Amino acid sequence: MKRKFFVYGTLREGEKYSGIIDPHVVMRRVVRLEGFRLFDDGRGYPLMVEGGEGDSVVGEVVVVDDPDGRVLAAVDRLEDAGEDIPVEERLYRRVLVEVDGEEVWTYLYNGDPPPGARQITDWVREGRK
Repeated sequence: MKRKFFVYGTLREGEKYSGIIDPHVVMRRVVRLEGFRLFDDGRGYPLMVEGGEGDSVVGEVVVVDDPDGRVLAAVDRLEDAGEDIPVEERLYRRVLVEVDGEEVWTYLYNGDPPPGARQITDWVREGRK
């Protein structure tokens, strides 16, 4: 089974957790997701939240080969978004978003960005400092 993700931070190609999905990647392409905002939390992690008109986030649509669901489960664990965690305790929540007319999974921060978080558009170019 093929799964599609929009990744915007540490799962992007060459970033610190990309090795979780790299062996399973069938295709990657850089895209801009409209209607969302991205923040650098100041501790080395990106946080994406819903935004509004004019907001956007640069990331990648990644298609992975995941016949047994292990890739999805591994990414859920990384993002503290597993179904075994109560919703209010999850760090991120996995949601479907539309990118270029197709639905893909992504992870939204499960709360408001912390005070001092810096809004950015592209984690690779502006974040991870």
